[in-house]
Amino acid sequence: MKANIKTLRNRALTLAEAAYLIMTVNVMPALAVDLGKSYKVTVNSSTDPMSLFLQVAFYILRGMGIGLVVYGIAGIATARSDGDSSQIMNQIGKLIGGVVLFGLPMILQAANIIA
Repeated sequence: MKANIKTLRNRALTLAEAAYLIMTVNVMPALAVDLGKSYKVTVNSSTDPMSLFLQVAFYILRGMGIGLVVYGIAGIATARSDGDSSQIMNQIGKLIGGVVLFGLPMILQAANIIA
C-alpha cells in the first residue's frame, strides 16, 4: 500500500513540475507585455485574417448565446412550475451567460479591446 502511495505521489509531483515548467516557458512571456500599449483588433476589415477569424467566432458565439437564452427561458419556466428554487438560479445563470455571449462583441468594443 505504501509503495502505491509513493508511486502516486511521485507521479503527481512529476506532473506538477511539468505543468510549472510549461507555464513558465510558454505563459509567462505572454503575460509580460507592456500594459501601456493599446492592442486593438479591427473586426471590420475584410482582408485581415484575424478579422475574418473573429467575425466567424463572434457569429458562432452569438448563435450559442441565442441558444442559451432560449434554453434558459425554457428552463426557468420548467423550474418555476416545479417550484425548485435551485434550478431557477441555475437557469438564470444560463440565461445571463447567453446574454453575455450574444453581446460579447459589444462588451469587447466598450472595453476598447476590439475596434
